[in-house]
Amino acid sequence: MASLDAVGFRSAAGAASDIAAMGVKPEYILVSLGLTVKNPEETALGIYGGIKKACKKWGLKVAGGDIVKSRRLFISVCALGFGEKVIRRSGARHGDIVFITGYPGLSSAGLRALSAGQKGNELTRSFLYPQIHPETAVRLAPFANSLIDSSDGLIASCRMIAASSNAGINIESGKVPVKGSLLKFCRSRKTALKFALTGGEDYYLLGTATPSKFAKIKLKVFEIGSVIKERGVFVDGDRAVFKEFRHFDK
Repeated sequence: MASLDAVGFRSAAGAASDIAAMGVKPEYILVSLGLTVKNPEETALGIYGGIKKACKKWGLKVAGGDIVKSRRLFISVCALGFGEKVIRRSGARHGDIVFITGYPGLSSAGLRALSAGQKGNELTRSFLYPQIHPETAVRLAPFANSLIDSSDGLIASCRMIAASSNAGINIESGKVPVKGSLLKFCRSRKTALKFALTGGEDYYLLGTATPSKFAKIKLKVFEIGSVIKERGVFVDGDRAVFKEFRHFDK
């Protein structure tokens, strides 16, 4: 479904986004690549073509890694970055505004669109070549109490902030931004909202800030809710019932 070029790009982007999600600019990546005996050179060049694109786009450098023979193709990318101030998930406080920097749900809808045979549109590009936001993260850092990327989905990412901060988050569904392309694909806001709340592999920045600091943010961000005392994640006041992706679930 995804070309080798897209595999390399996605892998580098996902790793670098984890660094950006702490308000720090990613600078280096380490790449471990396992290749099968079938066309190993062609496979490596294809994947590294995508990695090269990601590195050029976000100013990354491949600092090392490893290439090994494997029964199955695999890739693992680790990113490194340096910054004076690191924003963690644990800083959300009661009364904070919850914000996101973009339109969630596009990537998961893109995967669905690819499975249906579509290609070459905004949704499929969002899945194959996801965009990360390191410069935005650095500019947000002075104002954010907590920060994470939305790669696990909006509700799941809010749950991580809430759990780490011993607090709760209430999402106001009417404030969740829904992109026109997603709405067109889903044909209803209700279905589009489900993608936006639960779909993963978007790399927008999700964070919290006090009302006074939020007012000073000079970037395009969307207010989508607030931090509350009751622990957990709520949508319009109702506790969110959602089983997020877990790597080791059977």
